[in-house]
Amino acid sequence: SNVVWGVYVSNGTIYAATNGGLSVSSDPQNGWTTYTTANSNLGSNVVRGVYVSGGMIYAATSDGLSVSSDPQNSWTTYTIADGLGINFVFSVYVSDGTIYAATTNGLSVSQVPTTS
Repeated sequence: SNVVWGVYVSNGTIYAATNGGLSVSSDPQNGWTTYTTANSNLGSNVVRGVYVSGGMIYAATSDGLSVSSDPQNSWTTYTIADGLGINFVFSVYVSDGTIYAATTNGLSVSQVPTTS
């Protein structure tokens, strides 16, 4: 998607939060990989923010907070059922083992999950 809501760079890899999924590239001139609900079980194709920490990728989506250490094969999406304030997440930040998720219903705070 041409609409990019957020960007994060970690160890030379660019992560772009877009309306068409999470696009990732280590060499943007030669291509991007875009993770979506169809090809990698990302929570939603509308990704508003992204953060990378400790080998984990955190994607703030319109249907929850998707987390993965292996984005091509496995995402876990946390929703209201898991204690998230609401499923529409605008941004995410991780610090000292704590996740901060900005939602349309306030700030949700939780411990970093131990699985992807």
